[in-house]
Amino acid sequence: MSNFSYKKPRDLGGILSDTFLYIRQNFKSLAKPLLYFGIPFYVVQAFILQEYSTNLFNSIMAIESGSDNFGGLFGWEYFLNIFISITALSALSVITLKHFKLTSSGKETELDQIMDGILPLVMWMALLFIIIYICISIGALLFIIPGIFIGIKLSFTPAAFILEEKDIFDSMRRSWEVSKGFWWITFGLLIVIYIMIYFSSL
Repeated sequence: MSNFSYKKPRDLGGILSDTFLYIRQNFKSLAKPLLYFGIPFYVVQAFILQEYSTNLFNSIMAIESGSDNFGGLFGWEYFLNIFISITALSALSVITLKHFKLTSSGKETELDQIMDGILPLVMWMALLFIIIYICISIGALLFIIPGIFIGIKLSFTPAAFILEEKDIFDSMRRSWEVSKGFWWITFGLLIVIYIMIYFSSL
């Protein structure tokens, strides 16, 4: 098996193949923190979604029967699900990027090293995702295309935040700079990733 090379130019196919290579070579050290700190959020979210789906169905039935039950569409489960979704995505991003940062610098990737200081990072990452979402939403109000453009330009923000240890707004500026000249390949990569996620969830 070939060793993973951290610094080399890659096309779209190379990015995808090397991503799977990295996962294969580091599966054990990456899976453990995800199992302890990332997966539980998705398990809790699954139960909340089940409860929300039941309440949503009951609310829709009540509305169709003439009962004013719009409040049931946005109960506590709805907002708790949003909170857990953002937290889960933040935890997944922080763990993965911190693992990559440790391996790229030749440091050990034991559970203690990855989990050290992770809670504040997850909180800041969640705030970062909220800010990015707001920026994309504002852009999407201008006929959608500006929202897509902004989303691609800010897609490297989490990496800049963890790998380069920049603050939120410096990370956003860094992502905007790094994506210059790579917008289309980044767009294509995200499309492929979303397709893979979609089919894996079927």
